[in-house]
Amino acid sequence: LMAGVVLIIVLGALVMLARTAIKNSEYMQERAQATNLASEGIEIVRQIRDTNLIDGSPATGWNTMEDGGVFQYGVDYYVTFNNNTGIYRLAPGAYDVTNIDNVSFLRKIKFYNIATSGLLKSPTDVNNVGKNGAIVEATVSWSSAPAHIITIRELITNSRFVF
Repeated sequence: LMAGVVLIIVLGALVMLARTAIKNSEYMQERAQATNLASEGIEIVRQIRDTNLIDGSPATGWNTMEDGGVFQYGVDYYVTFNNNTGIYRLAPGAYDVTNIDNVSFLRKIKFYNIATSGLLKSPTDVNNVGKNGAIVEATVSWSSAPAHIITIRELITNSRFVF
């Protein structure tokens, strides 16, 4: 009888250990996917900036959006893809959704004014810095319980501007 109780306790512990290992593995896979989606969001912003710089149009600035306006600080953007042109763009709105293996990943992109962010110690010309640089933030959250969030921030600049 005592050996049976010990066997049940040992088997129960092994099952709990295996379940915990599987849950941790799933979490790490989801975290890696969320990190990749956030990095992709930053890369899409870089692609838009670089495309604007090389398009040859004097009307296009480094921070010009597809509609001709410039991105707005503090506004949430989501990623769109034009199948006809093969070009990624940002559109104002809450987030874009990517479903992978029955997990919904929600991504949003936001811009912050570098001149007022507190990241610069003593800029020589705050107006030029604010006009020629921004902090881009890509946040990805996903729905497995409990909810998780990954955020990546990067400084993007007008690479043609000389400080």
